[in-house]
Amino acid sequence: MITEAFILLAIIYVALMLFFNKVHRKVISKGPPLICGYIPFVGIAVEYGMDPRAKIAQLSKKYGDIFTIYVMGQFITVVTNPVDVAKIYSSPKTFNFFEVGIEFGNRAFTLPRMDDQTNNTLIHDIHHGLQSQELPVLTERANTFIQRDFKNFRSKDWKKVNLVEWVGDIISSVTLRAVYGENCNFKEMAKTFFPFDDKFAIIASNIPFAVKKKTGLFDIRDSFATNFVPRPEDDACLFLHKRYDAFKGIKDLSSIQLGNAMSIIGWAALTNTITTTVWTIYHLLKQPQSVRDEVLDEIRDVLGERSDGGALEIPYEQLSNLKKVDAIVSESLRLHFGVLSSRMCMKKHNFESSSGRSYELPARGLMLLASSHHDPHFFKDPETFIWDRFLHMPSSVIAKNGKSIPLSSVYLPFGGGANLCPGRFFAKNEIKIMVCLLLTSFDMKVETEEEPETDKMKWTLQVGPFKEGNIEIRYKNKE
Repeated sequence: MITEAFILLAIIYVALMLFFNKVHRKVISKGPPLICGYIPFVGIAVEYGMDPRAKIAQLSKKYGDIFTIYVMGQFITVVTNPVDVAKIYSSPKTFNFFEVGIEFGNRAFTLPRMDDQTNNTLIHDIHHGLQSQELPVLTERANTFIQRDFKNFRSKDWKKVNLVEWVGDIISSVTLRAVYGENCNFKEMAKTFFPFDDKFAIIASNIPFAVKKKTGLFDIRDSFATNFVPRPEDDACLFLHKRYDAFKGIKDLSSIQLGNAMSIIGWAALTNTITTTVWTIYHLLKQPQSVRDEVLDEIRDVLGERSDGGALEIPYEQLSNLKKVDAIVSESLRLHFGVLSSRMCMKKHNFESSSGRSYELPARGLMLLASSHHDPHFFKDPETFIWDRFLHMPSSVIAKNGKSIPLSSVYLPFGGGANLCPGRFFAKNEIKIMVCLLLTSFDMKVETEEEPETDKMKWTLQVGPFKEGNIEIRYKNKE
């Protein structure tokens, strides 16, 4: 019986391999070099998933700037040369972001597909709200909430805290109240966010829905989404009210689907802001005292001294003048975010690469566009945190082919092209406010000797999340 079962499995495996190879030959005929692995459907998912950045670097060194990998039933074309990346970003009709976003939303949040007009309107509302219309108000709210929370942390004696948990608690409560309204259920939202965020890379993967459901992954996600089913508070962002009404109007939409549609904003607002804030504070505290004093001097020059009541006035308009604080945030993003932006090739296309080779890309083919954050050609000592690197970076750099290209072609912490992360300004403002208040409020020391290990499996989706352990710091009121 066992022998017959083994023979049957062997026959099925051989049949799958034959089909697999037939598909491979079709894909590879005029396309980029193909790396498919030996396991049907899985492809190179295991080795790629363990450390995506290292695997892409290895394959790029062997196969060149453009190659295709087979991962969990998908052929994905990876582009690593910044000249080619910039070319793709500049052709949004051919290489579309919205279709990828719709597929991503379906995999991670099981969102129903809306008509294009409604979808485009909602996207416009988010961009307009977070980048202009509501940005000053959101920033002022965040400032108010952070300063209010900081009063609870004051201590005359040295106090020890876990920086990861401390920042996570502050940023989650501040961000959720600023975006969803002061009286939203932010404590339960934050409580259920962290388990969801921890499993997000798996939930958003191309693993079959049935497997995600069977293993309880969707239960973790839906636990987070449940908090977003009620109508947003009156003082929530205007674009949230519009989004709620649009999804509420979909026939037969379940309450949990509505919650998922609303929770995606909360997840996006927290996931990278928290870890970027932690890394920014960690690296700043690891700098010599002379550097911290220099940054503190800038804060005082731009914002002035604290008032008699202990509050620090942080006008929204002045945040952009904190160049040194901004440089530290930018360097933290460069070092800890191995960005892979996604695009979909909408129609069969012959792509002329910067190397002079032409590749045929299939219609509706998924593409990953790599940043050059760790390329020594563009960033000296790329694995080292250099706090003032971005104070001296030129607006353009010389590519490996000798041509001048914009810095934005190699430094991509928020994606590229016309579809940059709409929340980037608010996130940076929050982090700057945190840095300003920490440096002016407390004397601080890092107790943890070794730099915490980054979870390499999540590198391409999230800003260097921590694998395990913590960062212990001590602080007390500044004298």
